[in-house]
Amino acid sequence: MSRKIIKIVMTLCAATLFGLTGCGGGNAPNNKITAAVAGPAQNVVSGEVVALNGELSTGADGNLITYEWSITPPYLSAAALDNPTEVNPTFLPDMPGEYRLKLKVTDSKSNSAEDFVTVTVTDSTDNAFPVANAGAPQIVLTNTIVTLNGSKSSDANGDNLTYSWTFNQRPAGSSATLTNATAVYPTFTADISGDYFLNLVVSDGKVRSRFSTVKVTASPEDDNAAPVANAGTTQTVAVGKVVTLDGSKSDDANDVDKQILTYSWSFTSTPDGTIPALSSATVAKPTFTATAVGAYVLNLLVSDGRTNSTIAVVTIKVVANVVPVANAGFNRSVVTGAKVQLDGTTSSDANGDALTYRWYLTAPIGSTASLSGTTVGNPTFIADVAGVYSVDLIVNDGKVDSASVTVTITATATAAVIPFANAGSATRSVITGAVVKLDGSRSDDVDGDPLSAYIWAITSKPGESSAALSNTAAIQPAFTADVAGAYVISLIVSDGSYNSLPATVTITAKDPYIELSRVDFYGDNILPLPFSQAVVSTPVVTYPSDVPAGRATLAAFKLAAFGANFTISNIAVTSSSDMVTPSFRNLSNGTTSAGNQAVFYLDSSPTNGRTVDVTYSFTVTKAGDTRVNTFTYSAKLTTATTP
Repeated sequence: MSRKIIKIVMTLCAATLFGLTGCGGGNAPNNKITAAVAGPAQNVVSGEVVALNGELSTGADGNLITYEWSITPPYLSAAALDNPTEVNPTFLPDMPGEYRLKLKVTDSKSNSAEDFVTVTVTDSTDNAFPVANAGAPQIVLTNTIVTLNGSKSSDANGDNLTYSWTFNQRPAGSSATLTNATAVYPTFTADISGDYFLNLVVSDGKVRSRFSTVKVTASPEDDNAAPVANAGTTQTVAVGKVVTLDGSKSDDANDVDKQILTYSWSFTSTPDGTIPALSSATVAKPTFTATAVGAYVLNLLVSDGRTNSTIAVVTIKVVANVVPVANAGFNRSVVTGAKVQLDGTTSSDANGDALTYRWYLTAPIGSTASLSGTTVGNPTFIADVAGVYSVDLIVNDGKVDSASVTVTITATATAAVIPFANAGSATRSVITGAVVKLDGSRSDDVDGDPLSAYIWAITSKPGESSAALSNTAAIQPAFTADVAGAYVISLIVSDGSYNSLPATVTITAKDPYIELSRVDFYGDNILPLPFSQAVVSTPVVTYPSDVPAGRATLAAFKLAAFGANFTISNIAVTSSSDMVTPSFRNLSNGTTSAGNQAVFYLDSSPTNGRTVDVTYSFTVTKAGDTRVNTFTYSAKLTTATTP
């Protein structure tokens, strides 16, 4: 029987136990008590691996804690815990019945606490009760549309679930109603400040679950809603590696406040009882080195300057060796007799270990094809007869084999015209956080066959990105470029008989920035900021027709804002002659909005044949950035007599 892991992930705990003080040094929050939290009760089917979760347990006064799990199984059961001293142990129930689990946590000052959880196991032929999960508590502003989330509800038998949401309680005077009470993600408008309690019951078509309740708190728009901490997802890394935490998805409902969140990271538990040094406990993405095998449990608390969030928890699992991942390349079609080049070099190993390769070729009946090498990264073979060639690849890091992956090569007896994939412009740039829409609509088939399938994949993305395609089979899928860096996306199309070669597009996400350029060469002659130029020659400046009467123009520039506002300040001009007055045209102190641009000119009154030193300067600052960029342009100016 296959083993399916059932895991309950808990990310938030009561704010009353924690305060922001004491977190900055990387120790656990200053809780008043040591508390064990063994997680919610679970209903599973016999033969499923059960994962327990003690992440929300805490030590008093910021002390590190250790875990000690024990199990009381049904009579005659031989079930035992794997790794009972870790935060997330597992066990395999071997018979129906109730399994009682105890979690004892002890902090470094010998304070201890216990908690219990029951796992109810039914026979695989029986029907288990489904489990409703109404999602995490939410804090929003009044008149916000609230989206509920029942997607974490589950059924141990794998039955399809139906959903039934109801209001249990609303603030007095509220007329809030659910848009679709039987949807996984219904919505309602929090029309009045106060607490909204909603119940979710799910059914597997045979029995209904117990209800699960979620609380939604709506604050007045002129009040301050507590921010929401997000400590990121569980990571598995190799011992000795640098771990990058990610709290950047923490949020503050008070968007109108434009407040900057502050962060406080801390360790709750470590494998060896020592606290690693965080690069900074007060930034969104700190790092630390995982020096011991086991689980590191960390808390994140965020503040908007007035209110602290509840605690978010993340576990970093550290292993001595991470299993490598084999990649045998893409399926494709070729003409009989063609030489096929395989590529396993994109296989990877998280430990950075050197990989060895083992290729296995299964050829059609009648073929004498063989690989040029079975232990190299790029072997070849000749597709000597028509049919399907199946090639398996396993890689090894010197310690353990990867899972086997397969690539298929289809050879046809006659030259077939394969379809052509077009993934859009080969390169594009966007602002970090932007939703990127891809477009495969210009893919084509020369034979005129309709394209029956689009196969998109993100083949490369920045290491900290969690970007995923909205639909890998759509003509125009989308994804969010959540961190800065390069995203490489491939597209293969099929006409039902043959797959195209892959087409790729590279999307480069940049953090919000401002760009200076010469107006006559915009896009070709981008200038650095800060910018300083001294024209030492003596240009003779004439009077273009579009320049105000009695003025000359030395140069023209453009400032463009991408993803952020910028502020112009400290505009200044100087002249070595009282008779000559330089000036900026179309530029003034103030703010330019994101997506806008300012084209400005450096003008001057005439020098009437004399040479005069003139200087133009200002400062420009990007919103949210403390760095100040300066613009300075100086020249020895000579103009003709005023026309």
